[in-house]
Amino acid sequence: MNLVIGFLFIFYGTVVLFVFITGGISTTVFGLEISATVLERPLLIMIILGGFKLLIERTLKGRFWTFGLSFTSPIPRFYFWVLFSSFIFSLGPIIHSHGREIFKYGPYGFLYHYFPGFDGLRTPSRFMIMVAFSLSVLAGFGLNGLLAKFKRTKTKVLITTIASLLILFEYTSVPIRMASIPTGKNIPLVYQWLSKQKGDFPVLELPLPNEPSEVWREAIRVYFSTYHWKRLVNGYSGYFPPDYDFLYQKGLKGFPSLDTIALLQKRGIKYLIIHFDEYEKSDREMIRSLLKNYEDQIRPLVDFENDFIYELTGAKPSG
Repeated sequence: MNLVIGFLFIFYGTVVLFVFITGGISTTVFGLEISATVLERPLLIMIILGGFKLLIERTLKGRFWTFGLSFTSPIPRFYFWVLFSSFIFSLGPIIHSHGREIFKYGPYGFLYHYFPGFDGLRTPSRFMIMVAFSLSVLAGFGLNGLLAKFKRTKTKVLITTIASLLILFEYTSVPIRMASIPTGKNIPLVYQWLSKQKGDFPVLELPLPNEPSEVWREAIRVYFSTYHWKRLVNGYSGYFPPDYDFLYQKGLKGFPSLDTIALLQKRGIKYLIIHFDEYEKSDREMIRSLLKNYEDQIRPLVDFENDFIYELTGAKPSG
């Protein structure tokens, strides 16, 4: 019985691993349809097999049993479970592989919905820090067990040295590319000007991303906002307000126009910063030309060569 359960557990565990690594497969071999695209069924079978094994196991006392993996000490046992659970949680509330959803109910979803604070965690993948931490502890136990097999001090020193060099090699990253950013008096003039304006009001910077994959480009604007501390409508973080998604995906398409300007006024935006050097040349000239038709609602204020500040008139103050 144990042999059958162990075989089935390994089989379905292989299926789970295959789906997770490849994203799944669905094909036909000799007229027989073979499909493995989701994790729900194989995981459920593994849980049932594990539960059944625990019910019939008679020698649990004094050791930890995980289908062939035994830890006699409670310390490595603890770190094994930290590693396992952290890895599962790092996959997020919905588990994906190769862009395909393979499991709708990731364990992290339980933490997200029922434990305070987890709904504010920016990136569930940060649990991989705990995975690396647990691996390092378990590797230490493994190295200690390996050293115990040798009596000569020189042999132990050699093995420890080799292990240390392998760790250094694993974490070597060359060349390390560093990005320089302006600081102090070297920040762009447009942000220096904005920092001198009194009051707390919303500011919008254009252009907005063309698609979700370009949102990260807004990070530099968030950085410069730490110099002027005005409320920035656009930015880059782990969460995005629905209104921001609406603005760059639909609301401001076709800017400038009466509808898009009215949209900005409704949101109480006082200053609009347009970085013309970030537009294609044809779009840049078209936007400059069209803006002249709406100077009664969005008037040019300051020109810093590629960065132009416009003031929206008739904007409703935002709370």
